[in-house]
Amino acid sequence: MSIIIGVVRGLAHLHHKCNPTIVHLDIKPQNILLDKDYTPKLTDFGLAKILDGKDENVVCAPLFFKLIFV
Repeated sequence: MSIIIGVVRGLAHLHHKCNPTIVHLDIKPQNILLDKDYTPKLTDFGLAKILDGKDENVVCAPLFFKLIFV
């Protein structure tokens, strides 16, 4: 359970604490690495989008479909 919480905290940090906001767009088990203490680390930001203040209402279709069909 602590791995899931760590991933959610990482995503929350990217979405709410980073300026500009970063949306990962490719969360899957292969893109979550664990350190020696089993702390999750998000990797592979190749599909990530950086949203500035003008783009806050942008809906990304690939993210929408991943959330529905996972």
